[in-house]
Amino acid sequence: MRRPQEGAKEIRLFGEKSVREEAYRQKILQLEKEMSRLEAIAKSSDPSASLDTVSESSPVHLEGLYHDSLLSFDKKVKKEHDFLERRASEIVERLNLYGQQIISNIDSTFHRKLKWLTVSGILAMAVFVILISAVIFSRDVPLTGGGSIFAAKDTGYIDEAEVLHKRLSYIKKALETQTVYRNQYSVDYIDLLSGIYIAKIELNFLPTDRWSLNKLSSDLVKVFSRYNKTLPAEFSFSYDGKTYLKVSISGSPQKAQHLYYF
Repeated sequence: MRRPQEGAKEIRLFGEKSVREEAYRQKILQLEKEMSRLEAIAKSSDPSASLDTVSESSPVHLEGLYHDSLLSFDKKVKKEHDFLERRASEIVERLNLYGQQIISNIDSTFHRKLKWLTVSGILAMAVFVILISAVIFSRDVPLTGGGSIFAAKDTGYIDEAEVLHKRLSYIKKALETQTVYRNQYSVDYIDLLSGIYIAKIELNFLPTDRWSLNKLSSDLVKVFSRYNKTLPAEFSFSYDGKTYLKVSISGSPQKAQHLYYF
């Protein structure tokens, strides 16, 4: 391997200077510029330095003005922050007062409604008890003409015959007034014998077919069943002394059986 000759010279690209020398020169110039800039900055930031020591070519620095503006901006921000905190505290206090007022109103309204419901419930229970007592005492004896079973309490006992008579009168009146065909018949009598209701119905027309007589008797039995749910019954339908139909009611539930005589 060949060694470079000891007396060999470097290639000259910049006149009498080599590439290495030119690079060193450029680096030295750059470092000198950087040191000059740092010295200018140090002199401008030194409060003891006089204005004459700063070169005219040195740039004017606004760091002091910027610092003052930052302090002024901080003061304004803090002042605005304090104002917003006071406003927030006032709003929260007002909301708390408003919420307490609403809760107080709701509480008073609830107590008024609860009191009203309690009084209403007591009154309703009292009325209910009175009605139940009245029904219990009067359910077996429906009376008409202004009479009342409670009038018998003055004598200390209830006359069973009088009660039965009033019940029969009440049922007879219902049969004469509450049926659809009430103008086509009349009730001669109704009685209770050995636990069986016996009734005689006098027709106002001569029956010629079973269909019309069945409609009339079914309507009359329907009205009678409103006042009698347990005891059996027997109805006779007659015209001019002759019986044309007998209806027997019995069973539980009660059913009507029709027996025709024509």
